[in-house]
Amino acid sequence: MHSTVAQKEPGTGLGLTLSRSFIEKHGGALTIQSELELGTRVTILLPASRVLDDNEEMASAISVK
Repeated sequence: MHSTVAQKEPGTGLGLTLSRSFIEKHGGALTIQSELELGTRVTILLPASRVLDDNEEMASAISVK
């Protein structure tokens, strides 16, 4: 690996697959653009209609029942 940041532990290779699935289930999109010697751009788009408007809605959405 010629990167300045090397992994010390191998991954499972599921990170992008799980991320894409999660994003798409929420009506969004994941795009990745990569060019040698230039880097990689990852874009996550999520619909604004899914944003909760107040703290009460957010608290009820994440509460454990």
